[in-house]
Amino acid sequence: EKDVLRTMTGHIFFKGDGSKGQASLTRLLRAYAAYNPTLGYTQGMSSYAAVLLLYMSEEDAFWVFATLMEHCGLLGLFAPGFPLLHTYYDRWMQLFKKRLPKLAAHVSAETSAFIMGEPMDYDAMAREGDAMRFMLPSLYTTDWFQTMFVGGNCPAPSSLAPRIMDNILLDGNISIVFSLGLALVSLQKTQLLKLPQDKLAQQLKTICNQCGPSNELMDRAYRMNIREKHIGSADAAQSSQAHDG
Repeated sequence: EKDVLRTMTGHIFFKGDGSKGQASLTRLLRAYAAYNPTLGYTQGMSSYAAVLLLYMSEEDAFWVFATLMEHCGLLGLFAPGFPLLHTYYDRWMQLFKKRLPKLAAHVSAETSAFIMGEPMDYDAMAREGDAMRFMLPSLYTTDWFQTMFVGGNCPAPSSLAPRIMDNILLDGNISIVFSLGLALVSLQKTQLLKLPQDKLAQQLKTICNQCGPSNELMDRAYRMNIREKHIGSADAAQSSQAHDG
């Protein structure tokens, strides 16, 4: 319930303890935990559910949420061990290096120095093993994937949330999150390249706070043109993770 109290607090529907939105969100999440007791509830789910409750009845929101979890690649973001989340860290770094190589190299070197005390590139960290490989992108992208830019340390303007959800429902996957991530860092590329390790890490964690007008950000995201083929099928990724485990 603490997670519910922190979800979309800037929106009037969810504002204030005991608000109608908070009560509805609590019921939906409890219903899903009963519907899928193996998974139950994991922090971050409330962000996706909250956006749905803004635009449909509680019952409809529940069934759409269940569909998102089971058919749009969300289940692996919240399942024990976060199998799909780890896959998406890798996908993000691959896309980041391909689309914005200079910035990706700078981020890898500076954030690894911030974490480890010495600069390393992403490939070097990958050779050290899974924990090292996931460390860099997990520092700032976890909230992107698990809260759809709505919660955590990186809340985007509430006007962006329905547009993100529309794309997830239309595409049947969360490729739009990758597109938005690339759009965010590209918009702040010049500033990010100037930042030292300590300030860069914090800037990446809160990058949505300076994202600017939603229309400009979405236009740039669409130009990134990230599709499921770029991030891989959620079902395939989860199957691969399970096999590797």
